[in-house]
Amino acid sequence: MNNSHVFLTRHGARVDTEDQQWLRKCSHNRSDDPHLSSAGRKGALELAAEIKRQVDGCTVAHIVSSPYVRCVETAHIVAEVIGVDVKIEPGIAEVNSSRTPGFLDVVELQRQYPLIDTTYTPIMASGDLPREYSDGA
Repeated sequence: MNNSHVFLTRHGARVDTEDQQWLRKCSHNRSDDPHLSSAGRKGALELAAEIKRQVDGCTVAHIVSSPYVRCVETAHIVAEVIGVDVKIEPGIAEVNSSRTPGFLDVVELQRQYPLIDTTYTPIMASGDLPREYSDGA
């Protein structure tokens, strides 16, 4: 019998919850794309250690992440510990405003996070993400 497991997690703590001036210190202007805080990186390391413990002796087939930097950073920390590249899937990204989110593309992400799998073809391209309208907008 083949035992398969799926682990689903949320990204680590965002820097914008700890530092209101974070965007001024960044090299980009994507206000909806904060990176992890120091607590978020610590949490991602704890997550990676726990997943490694849980999958001890098993093969991890995939790590899939939203293209938001905080998600990629969390997934990349796990990928470093587990030894599996990260597939970027815009189709699982949160869209919570009246404009399509501004993501970095896979090549740009790989410059900062080398374990990004640039051969993966996403099910939904970031340009195809629907705009989500709320509050009558």
